[in-house]
Amino acid sequence: MHKLEDVHIENLKLEYVPQVIELLQEISIFTPKTKDKELFKQFISQSNVTSVVANDGNKVLGFGAMVTYTNLRGGKIGFIEDIVTHPGFRKIGIGYRVLDSLRKTAIFLGCYKISLFCKDENIEFYKKCGFNLNGNEMKLVL
Repeated sequence: MHKLEDVHIENLKLEYVPQVIELLQEISIFTPKTKDKELFKQFISQSNVTSVVANDGNKVLGFGAMVTYTNLRGGKIGFIEDIVTHPGFRKIGIGYRVLDSLRKTAIFLGCYKISLFCKDENIEFYKKCGFNLNGNEMKLVL
């Protein structure tokens, strides 16, 4: 059993990409069509994206990403996506630590709010992390 104090949050690195992609398959059916190194280069070249992993030194246990943008009125917003924790390590605080790291980054970057979409079964988790239910998600998969 892992202890939360053994889990470290750090920025995404190339060597973590295969494990992160495997984790992301837990929450999405989308499968990448390019190699890990190409994906990583494309992903980190985006200056408005922050991504972090939770790891124990050997294994990626969690991942989260946030895109920031400035709206027409000048307010900076963080949009969180792809929060995932390894199934064998859920309910010990890893997801909270990943979100908290992104929250701190949003504050540092001057965001006035953070938004995210989630499935109904995850609403209570996000409420525990300080988020409030606000509206409905609509999407068009292309």
